[in-house]
Amino acid sequence: MIVGATGALILMVIMWALVDNAGVHYLLSLPIAYTTAISSNYVWNSRWTFNKFPGWKGYLKFLSSSWMALGINECILAVITAIFDFHYLIGTAAGMTAGFLFNYLVSRKFVWA
Repeated sequence: MIVGATGALILMVIMWALVDNAGVHYLLSLPIAYTTAISSNYVWNSRWTFNKFPGWKGYLKFLSSSWMALGINECILAVITAIFDFHYLIGTAAGMTAGFLFNYLVSRKFVWA
């Protein structure tokens, strides 16, 4: 729970910094923010959640499984902001929520098994 909340905070802060301060489009900002957040999550999940550090090979597996969820997040963000005209941070939060369970289940079986 702490790891996921920390990752969510990292993702949201980086999204805000890139979009509102650097002028980067939100659909381009998401992969940058997401990859940074999941990299942090990998380190903390390895130490706290699973108490196992699978190394670079595990990190690449984690990135692969997490980037599948990034596709879900990106689609949700695009629909919520472009079609329903919600703020991009609301779309980001909705996409993050949708991808959370997928990420956890896949990583649990694929990375730290």
